[in-house]
Amino acid sequence: MEIHSVISESNSNFQIELKTGETLEFNKILFATGSGRKAWNWLDALGHTIVEPVPSLFTFKISDARLENLFGLAFENVECSLVEFGYSQLGPLLITHWGVSGPSVLKLSAKGARELFEKKYDTTLKINFVPGMKKDEVRKKIEKEKELHPSKFVSKTPILGLPRRYWERILEIHFIDFSKKWSGLSSRDLHVITEELTDARFRISGKGEFKDEFVTCGGVSRKEVNFKTMESKIVPGIFLQVRF
Repeated sequence: MEIHSVISESNSNFQIELKTGETLEFNKILFATGSGRKAWNWLDALGHTIVEPVPSLFTFKISDARLENLFGLAFENVECSLVEFGYSQLGPLLITHWGVSGPSVLKLSAKGARELFEKKYDTTLKINFVPGMKKDEVRKKIEKEKELHPSKFVSKTPILGLPRRYWERILEIHFIDFSKKWSGLSSRDLHVITEELTDARFRISGKGEFKDEFVTCGGVSRKEVNFKTMESKIVPGIFLQVRF
């Protein structure tokens, strides 16, 4: 049964015209059509404001030496932030072939979906690998490690739960020799490690590609929906199914 149009009548009834020419009458209609353009056209014709949908729930493309060849490496809990837009999200993080993914990234992409779309997915991602700790607390933790284990190799003793492969990558990127012991760390070394753990900045250059976006942000304006009943404020008798 393919629908051609939806018409609101003056007596609070609705007519649904099928492609076959047959007309059906109802006193209530539930729109559960997802992000289908036809449904938006019908709702627009009934007087609703349609907010142009944009992609939501996607991964971030990042080309950065710190992530190179580390795909599959997971972090149990980080804080990801879109600095430019003021959004943050806690949760697991996964390094992929093309950048980063995981619950923290997907939820963050949903929060900043419209702003990211407007910026053509070109902005800065900040990652705090030790959420819950202030920067000075992390610095003191590193200094304490230096004090307690001066003869240990830095490369073999990652701290604060950081995966060893990523810990080694940080040292490599900042030219901290793998043969260096904790006692040999300079003030500069302590600073760059602290920054990488608490305030790592990555350039987002795009979003993960899917043939068809499986989740979008947009549709009928939220101002036109009673979220207690999911009934339209514009046309009583019309109900909307939405995804959160």
